[in-house]
Amino acid sequence: MNVDNRPQPAPNVNAASTTPQKKTRRPLWRGCLTLAVTLAILIGAVFGVLWLLRGNHAKPLYVQAYTFARTIMQTQSDNADHTVYLIGDPIDKVIAFYTAAFGKAESINDNGCFLAKSPAIKAGEQPVQIAQCITDNSFLDITQFVSVSIKPSPDTPGQVLVTIDRTW
Repeated sequence: MNVDNRPQPAPNVNAASTTPQKKTRRPLWRGCLTLAVTLAILIGAVFGVLWLLRGNHAKPLYVQAYTFARTIMQTQSDNADHTVYLIGDPIDKVIAFYTAAFGKAESINDNGCFLAKSPAIKAGEQPVQIAQCITDNSFLDITQFVSVSIKPSPDTPGQVLVTIDRTW
C-alpha cells in the first residue's frame, strides 16, 4: 500500500536473495596439476642443460702443438691421450709459447702455466726453467682436463720434451 502516492519501484526478479552468494572456486586438483606440470618442465630443462653440457665436454680440449715439434710417442684410449714431443728450440721460447696459450698460474694447482726451476741433475749444473701448464674444465661428474709438462730432454742435450696429457 502506497501511503504517499509515490510510485514504488518494481520488484527485481533477477536480484540476488539476501543470502550471500558462494564464490566459485577452482577444484584443488587443477592447482596440483599446474604445479606438477611446472615442476616437470623445470626438471626437464635442468636435465636438458646438463645433457648439452656433457655432450660439449665429451671431447678433448684442443692444445696447439709447438711449431716444428716432432712426435716421439703417442698413446690413446677411449677418454684420454698422451703425446710426447721433442723440440729443438730453447726451453724459454717453448715455455713462452705455452704460457701465451694457457696464461700464467700462481701455484701448481691453478689453471695456467706454473714456472719453476729444475733441480741440478749433475754436480755443477745450473738449474733450468721448467713449466707445468694445466687447464681443468671439469665439473659435476664431467671431466675435461689438459696437462702440458715442459722440461729439458735428459737424453738429448739442447732439446726440450713437451708432454701433453688430455682426459675427457
